[in-house]
Amino acid sequence: MKRHFALGFLLASTFSVSVRAELSQTIDSARIRLSDVSDGYDDGDLAGLDLGPAPPPGNSRLLSRGEVEEQLRAAGDDAKLLRMPASLRVKSAAKRWSTDELREALTAKLISSLPAGIDFKSSRLNRGLVTSPRVHVGDVHLPRIPKHVGELTLTASVDLVQDDVTVVRVPITLIVEVSEAATLPAAAKGSRVNLVIEHGAARVSALATAMSDTELGATGFFRVASTQRVLRARLLSADSAQVVE
Repeated sequence: MKRHFALGFLLASTFSVSVRAELSQTIDSARIRLSDVSDGYDDGDLAGLDLGPAPPPGNSRLLSRGEVEEQLRAAGDDAKLLRMPASLRVKSAAKRWSTDELREALTAKLISSLPAGIDFKSSRLNRGLVTSPRVHVGDVHLPRIPKHVGELTLTASVDLVQDDVTVVRVPITLIVEVSEAATLPAAAKGSRVNLVIEHGAARVSALATAMSDTELGATGFFRVASTQRVLRARLLSADSAQVVE
């Protein structure tokens, strides 16, 4: 009787452990692909089948085999090659940025993006962040900088990008020094600018004169030297502008 009890207890314990043992897979992409959850499609056209968004970094999502079979059938496959348990916990890899580490990474990109005549002094960030290990620093978004000489506090933002998609835009405070040169317009009235005109596949350029002070990214009017025709264009740099309709 004792032997039967011990055997029954052992079997029950083994079953309990097997139920609790949960299979999992850690990924570092923004989307869950079929190849992440099954090796039966590694070399096939369906390996990249999108099974939905990955959980946020550091979190997980329980994915059932039934969900995957349904998406495979919707894609025209019979799901016979699917090698996946009844359920799989998909975890997203995480990188934890300290406040200082994130500030340093963003500041390096910000400094290289400041306009001429704007000198960096310091930066401030309120908190760190948890992201995928694969994110990288993307575009910088600067506010319009007032034309006043002296120290200035700005709030800029920087994109963190994963798989060519911006996953988060991080605000950061900057203290900069605005020089006299930075208060001058990018293209002053009367300055000479190379005007680019595009029409379909055709692209021509012509020398033109700015009819008023114009800032980078702003639209102004320019007089073409050869024809005296006035065209509206967006200033791309101090000496070039793109004609707009």
